[in-house]
This record gives sequence, C-alpha cells and structure tokens, in this order.
Amino acid sequence: VANALWALGRREAEDAAALLGLLERRLHELAGQCNPQDVANALWAFAKLRWTPRPATWGALAERLGAIALQLKAQELSIALWSIATLNLEVSPSLSTAMQSATLEGVWWFQAQSVANSLWALGRLASADVAPIEVRHDLVGALAEQAAIEKARFSPQGLANTFVGLVQLGASAEQVAPLAEAVWQDTLGSVDVGEIAWALGRVRSGGPGWPLLLRRASSLASAGELDWQALGRLD
Repeated sequence: VANALWALGRREAEDAAALLGLLERRLHELAGQCNPQDVANALWAFAKLRWTPRPATWGALAERLGAIALQLKAQELSIALWSIATLNLEVSPSLSTAMQSATLEGVWWFQAQSVANSLWALGRLASADVAPIEVRHDLVGALAEQAAIEKARFSPQGLANTFVGLVQLGASAEQVAPLAEAVWQDTLGSVDVGEIAWALGRVRSGGPGWPLLLRRASSLASAGELDWQALGRLD
C-alpha cells in the first residue's frame, strides 16, 4: 500500500482521488504493521499530492510513527517531519517527544537536505495555529551545528529554509552566524534572498552574511529579477 502511494506521489497523480481514497482506507487497516520506510513513503505521498488523510488514518499512522520513531533513518525522519508540516497535521505531545528524540539521536547522520527539511518542518510545527509543538533547545542547537557542517551542500531553497527554520525556533545570532559564509551562492533566487534577509534581520546578525546577501541582491536587481517582497525585507 505504501509503495503504491509512493508511486502515485512520484507521478503527482492528482486525478487519482478514488484510488487514493481506497489506498488510504487500506493503509489505515495496516498501519500497525508499517515499517519506517512504509510510514515515511505514505506520508510523503500524501504531502506531494496535497491529500490530507482522515483523522482516523492519521491517528493510526501517528501512533505507529511514535512507536517506531527511533528506527527511522535520517532521510525517513526528515521526510516524515516535512510531510506532517506540509499537511498541517496536528502532532500530539507524545509523537512530538518521540520524533524529537529520534531526530536528536540521528542528527549527526543528516545531510544538508535532511537538515533543511527538518528545520523548516519544526519551525512550521512550532508556529502552528492549532496545537503548536515545543521544540527542545538541545535539538535546535544540534541541528544548527549540523547545518554549519553541511553549509556548503545546501541548495538555494534549502539554505533559505535552514535560516528561516533556525530563527523560528529561537536560534541565537551565534548559532546562525556560521551559515553566513554560504550566502555567497550565485544561484540564490529572489525568494531565497528575501527569506535569508528576514532571518538575519530577526536575529540582528552582523558578520559577512549581509554584504554577501546584498551583493547577490544587487545582481538580481540588475537582471530585473528581484521582486518587491525581497526588496522590502532587505530594507
């Protein structure tokens, strides 16, 4: 069932509502037997297809996810977090505790994309309108350290998501500062520049980040590619 959902997600088969409904009901029945990859694949497919599972299905998946959280690999953890946040699913205190403990234990295996996805997701879940989660300070610190290690490997969007996630989670200027060296990327787009500017402004970070960001913003402006929202955040 999880593999079939994953395949639909890969195809972005948005016209497969009837099939998705059938697969979701079957997944609900089998949730207690799902392994870590099954749970991650199913949640990823739901998120890619913008298909919000029924409360009963999410409840069963969440219970299973909490029970096996420590078995998830780094990529599976970040995919699960990203999917939950993308779908705005409510996270219970017990699931939050289990996922954060698993992330803290495995964070040193996280590559750049997993760091970015996890920080974006945790920041979104922490600022949710309904039942926001409380994120552990030691987890934020560990993710900030791993982000610094992986800073040269972030995609433009991943770098922006990392900055924003850290700031939303209350990271200090000192924790954000090591990422500033990665702002040199000449592939940063207008949205990326705007989000990084917002993050740097929130923590009142100095250092090399601002000059590098302004240089990139100037290049985008010269090419007519800097939109008004990004410009406003640079002001």
